[in-house]
Amino acid sequence: MRMECTTKKFFTRSRFSRREILSIGTAGMLAAGFAPKVARAADVQTKKRSPSAGTLAQDIETALAALDKDKLVKLAMDLVNIPSPLGREEETARFLHGLFQEVGLYSSLQPFAPGRCNVLGVHEGSGGGRRLMLNGHLETGGSEQDGAFPPCRIIDNEWISGRGIWNMKGTIAAYVAAIMAVQKSGIPLAGDVLIAGGAGAWDESPVATRLKGEPYQGYGVGIKHMLAHGGVADLAVVGEPTSFKLVRQHFGITLVRIDISSELSEPRIIDDLTGDLTRFMRKPSDASAFRYDVIGYAAEIVQALNAWIPDYIRRNIVEGVPPLVSVSAIEGGQPWRPGSSDRCSIFISVGTPPQALPTAVLDEMRQVLAKVRGTYPRLSAHAELYAVNPGPFVPEGSPIVASLRAAHSDIFGRDPDEVVVQWYSDASPLVRYGIPSLNYGPSGKASAEGESVRVSDLMNCARVYIDLIVRVCGEPA
Repeated sequence: MRMECTTKKFFTRSRFSRREILSIGTAGMLAAGFAPKVARAADVQTKKRSPSAGTLAQDIETALAALDKDKLVKLAMDLVNIPSPLGREEETARFLHGLFQEVGLYSSLQPFAPGRCNVLGVHEGSGGGRRLMLNGHLETGGSEQDGAFPPCRIIDNEWISGRGIWNMKGTIAAYVAAIMAVQKSGIPLAGDVLIAGGAGAWDESPVATRLKGEPYQGYGVGIKHMLAHGGVADLAVVGEPTSFKLVRQHFGITLVRIDISSELSEPRIIDDLTGDLTRFMRKPSDASAFRYDVIGYAAEIVQALNAWIPDYIRRNIVEGVPPLVSVSAIEGGQPWRPGSSDRCSIFISVGTPPQALPTAVLDEMRQVLAKVRGTYPRLSAHAELYAVNPGPFVPEGSPIVASLRAAHSDIFGRDPDEVVVQWYSDASPLVRYGIPSLNYGPSGKASAEGESVRVSDLMNCARVYIDLIVRVCGEPA
């Protein structure tokens, strides 16, 4: 009786790891008298797969055995040695374009601005299966100049060190190594596998009059172009460095600009040597005798924002994780011309819960300004959104969640931890296009000295992607 209860509990689960499938075997599962639904699924699988294809677990084992460590490491180092700061990703895209063609993928380049390209490589399945996208951004963080950073290197035969290896060229190398292993194993796939290299996922945004152009065009500008021009899939994984944790949702980022003008604002002066501030509720008869102190008004607004931020954070915590909110910059005045400050701008970065509307942030900014106007009725200040990036959310029941959990469990022997993160990723536009997209990538580290990833972590990451490819794309959907 105890054995029967254990068996029933085991086989009512919705998925099985590779180890569990291998330990029992399809014939044993059917002989044990499983639920009819499971038996029918196994029967369909047998009919649709060719006799030489083997079971899912065997296919995964075969593909894992074909993973080439040396090629993975070399590819990761080659990618790192190509400088690709935000706005100059084309060389990396063209390198991958040639590599994709060399390994037998259908490859296309998507130029969308001077010096900027996406690249899309496709391993075409036989048909009827799910289309899986493995997504990664091509640019690296920080300001790079040609020759201004050290070449990629191996440290203690254990770590790969170099700009972008952690975030996220190592992941892109793992994608390529994974699909090469599947190809080498000869395992047929029903669904397509896409490797999507998008330019411009970094959290940068054009703003003001002088911060324009491609070096400031981030927040998924490349993947948004790719999605609008045919680079779509049924499911996706974005390989940001999550330390092998699964991310179903993360915060969005909404950027707000508050402009303060002297056109209508009332004048403010210091009325005596003690420094007491006199607030004029009406203009004096000789208005020309006074300057409009927009910098002073900016200080009042920042003080009101600092009072608003803690309350906003408390109201928008997601599974114990608070949003990041800050007054990120203030710009105003003409220091070379004293007394000429007639305009000032405040810039605020607001983390938003995955399913929140960015317009709600604008409403709250206007409420903050309304409170300040309670003291300064003629204050001229205007709030506007200059970057809107909603957070993604993938429900628990999505097939990509179960598939990635099973793939991780196969390699590590346990389910992955699940976390909510505060940063932005290309999962945001992907989910907005109706593509369930998770973040999952290797561990590593970044410091003032640079970025580094363990070779063993890159190998394990590639192994999880191999398992996922076979699991998702191996059968007709």
